[in-house]
Amino acid sequence: MPVSAALQTSLVRDANVALALTFFPRWRKGFWAKICGETKSTRPVEPFSLAGATPLPRSWLPSGMTNSQPINSFSQFIPNLLLKSFEWINRWDIEFDQTRTIISRMSAHGVRLNEVLDYLCAKRIVTASLASSATAISYFDNKSYNLTFESGIPYFATNHNTFTGGTQSNIIQGNLPNTTAGINGQNIAATVNQLQEDLNAAIVNFTSIKDDKGVLLYPDFDPAKHLVVAVPPVLWMAAKLAFTTPSAMIGGSANANGSYGSTTNITPMFIKDVIMSPLLAGGPDVESQDPSVTYAPTAPTTYYYFMKYDLVEPVYFQRFAPLKNNELRPSGSNPVAEAEAAIKATKAAFPDLDISTEAAEVFASAEIDNNLAALGNQSQLDVAANERFYIAPRLYGQFFLGPWMTGLKVDPQGYST
Repeated sequence: MPVSAALQTSLVRDANVALALTFFPRWRKGFWAKICGETKSTRPVEPFSLAGATPLPRSWLPSGMTNSQPINSFSQFIPNLLLKSFEWINRWDIEFDQTRTIISRMSAHGVRLNEVLDYLCAKRIVTASLASSATAISYFDNKSYNLTFESGIPYFATNHNTFTGGTQSNIIQGNLPNTTAGINGQNIAATVNQLQEDLNAAIVNFTSIKDDKGVLLYPDFDPAKHLVVAVPPVLWMAAKLAFTTPSAMIGGSANANGSYGSTTNITPMFIKDVIMSPLLAGGPDVESQDPSVTYAPTAPTTYYYFMKYDLVEPVYFQRFAPLKNNELRPSGSNPVAEAEAAIKATKAAFPDLDISTEAAEVFASAEIDNNLAALGNQSQLDVAANERFYIAPRLYGQFFLGPWMTGLKVDPQGYST
């Protein structure tokens, strides 16, 4: 349970409700929720496996038996991360609590618990072509684990195995300028045209991918149901025009005077959705203890295609399912009852809000360590000597990428990953 301490019952209840009132409304509004599937975790490291494709039936003749092909298997091992933050609160901020300091801080942490998921998910995508993204070291046992289904090969790579001696790529060279200034310096119609040309290349790429039996992976490819484009802010306006505006729009080739003719846009027939996140342009690396460490894309105009709503997802959120009868709790606390009360209060405040089982489990698995009850004969040295308390939120979880054939990276002009 997020806030559980030997505080006054009313303060515990109010703090948990404040946390829940910010946590649940934001749960499905984040970038990660639009791109990810979800899996449940009960162990420090979770194994995942994927069986190879079944053989394609072929013509049989009495003169010989049909060749038998082995069942290939692929696996990856996903270590959970422990995500934490820490802050001091001055004692007088509580004792002169005219602005309800504790409650306001819990609300802020409810926002941050959602935001950290977006940061981590975006980093997984943006850095998915780096060799380092294929493995991770678990802090539980200090061992290295393979994060991708092809050992040692990143999710975005030009050397995915064809199992017939060749390679396949899920990185393509696009037509966009490779800088933000290049995008801002050209007519938006030019950017729209470049994105549409990239889409054609993306469709060709997806429809040419072969499974481990040498058969087309997507013979019934229907991009209108499955293909999602994820872009950074600099491409959002052009991407919305290019992929979601079916009426007549600027387009075509530039005239002598630099203007663009009008044409009917048919690309919405080939795109399920356009998703934008500022974090696809880079951001703080939440896996580093150093606040100055950041992650960044190959280029500011790099963007991505994903096959969503199919049998497997391009990205997964691994949510930790805590023990339901955990006795390692402060004396007198009832985390189940506290969580249920916070959820009930959230539903009362937001009657139309759908709180999923998954969201409730993540909320229950969060823990906000604190020493807010360290007063009087329960006081601690730091409280007595320095007149301060601490609050330290913690959350288990992880994001990992699915099979490589569910995603495609588009590099701009002049870049080759």
